[in-house]
Amino acid sequence: MRTRRRDDDDRTARARAVTARAFDRTFGRFPARARDEAADWTPREQRSAWDCGLSAAASASGTPRDALRRALRARSCWTIDLLRAVRATGARATLVTTRAGVDPRYANDGFYENELIKDCERVARLFARADASTVVRARMRAEDIARALSTRAVRCVALVDARLLTAREGERERERDFVGHFVVVRGADVDGGRVIRFRIFDPAPDGGDVMVSRARFDEARTAFGTDEDLLFVETRSSRSAAAA
Repeated sequence: MRTRRRDDDDRTARARAVTARAFDRTFGRFPARARDEAADWTPREQRSAWDCGLSAAASASGTPRDALRRALRARSCWTIDLLRAVRATGARATLVTTRAGVDPRYANDGFYENELIKDCERVARLFARADASTVVRARMRAEDIARALSTRAVRCVALVDARLLTAREGERERERDFVGHFVVVRGADVDGGRVIRFRIFDPAPDGGDVMVSRARFDEARTAFGTDEDLLFVETRSSRSAAAA
């Protein structure tokens, strides 16, 4: 009889293979090492309560914020909206998620309840139009995220529960519902093949660059409400190299 650990390992291996094929189709072969990441980085702080995703995607891709805003078309911003907007501006991107659609359980969550009904059909249409290289249903391990980032050819926009990412003592009790927030994952510290911490850019006014432990980031990015959404976007310098 197969053990649960063996089943989990098999699922992880299949997910990794599917994600790798999608990355190959979307981005092509990653360069062995893109140019210095810091030379290709312009952080963009969010300007209002709703546009953390827009700011994160603009920061990650190097795309002018106004161009992304025009392509976005919606103020209610789901990760699939960001994928469509980034690709509409000419940057390549792939969304890795555990659900290609809207989870009906979110109707009972305070964060989603006001937007879910009016957004459900639009979000479903966007997923239906996406091909297998731009939307991948899979879970990603921290090490796989770090491996993609290590090329410096892509950055990752992650949907997290903000309460869990940077919570101070007592904040979780005051905010009982999920608080969706987008951040940019810029890199990772790895020791012996295992991720220790991630370097995150938080576009919130009181955010900025922070180091977050692997445990805390994993908790925040896999929380109920996130669908474990990870949007991988090619950097500006990677686009320039591909066009040369």
